[in-house]
This record gives sequence, structure tokens and C-alpha cells, in this order.
Amino acid sequence: MENGCATKSEKSRSAVLSENIRRFLSLNKMTQKMAADLAGIRTTTLNSWILGVSYPREDNLRKLADVFHVDIVDLTGDVEAADERRRYLTIGASDMLSSYNTDKYFQRWCELGLRLRRENRLRAYVQKLEEKLMD
Repeated sequence: MENGCATKSEKSRSAVLSENIRRFLSLNKMTQKMAADLAGIRTTTLNSWILGVSYPREDNLRKLADVFHVDIVDLTGDVEAADERRRYLTIGASDMLSSYNTDKYFQRWCELGLRLRRENRLRAYVQKLEEKLMD
């Protein structure tokens, strides 16, 4: 550490991830809510990653990378290297974001999909608990 400032190699993986998420949100002109809805995660979860409070599992990193149309390494690696590798939005992805911004039904569809995933995870958890109690 020189002059009290951390070098890029000294940055924590959470700090690098946070910086990259903010950058990709800005580049794609997306809000945290939009990105979270499209990734199928909670907005509070995404916010905790951005704040460095928690770090995502591999499957959630994949979901977020898919939303930004980048590789996981672009989210977890150095910002300048990510810029070099970044792929631009496809027409389909751009249309999807446009739909999200203008179509309330599409927004509801994203939100319902997230709720359904949560319900399915909860059902699976309850089923496992019931199976353990039966043993």
C-alpha cells in the first residue's frame, strides 16, 4: 500500500466485483432493480454485493454475467481487462431491456418469475425438513 491507497492487486475480490457491477450497470443504462429482476435475484442481494457486504455464489455470478452479456471473469476481474473483453449487447438483449423499461407486463413477468423461484426453493427446503423429521 502506497500513500494509504490500495493498489489494484491489493483490492479485495468484493471491491473488484462491486466496481465491475457498477460499471456494467452504467454501461448498460440499467438500474439495480432491472438487473436483479432480469437475473432472477433480489434487489437487496445485488445491493449487498455492490456494497461488498456479501459475495455471490457461482450460479448467481453466472446469472448476473448473463444479464450484462459478459463472462464471469469480466465481473470478477480487473476493470480495464474487462473493458477489453466486453461484448456489446445483442439486438435481442437490447430489445429485452427496452421491453423491461416500457412494458409493465414484462416487468411483472420478471417479478413473478423471481417469486416462483423463491417458492420452489422454499418448497424443496420444507420437503427436505419433512423427510428428516420422518427418519
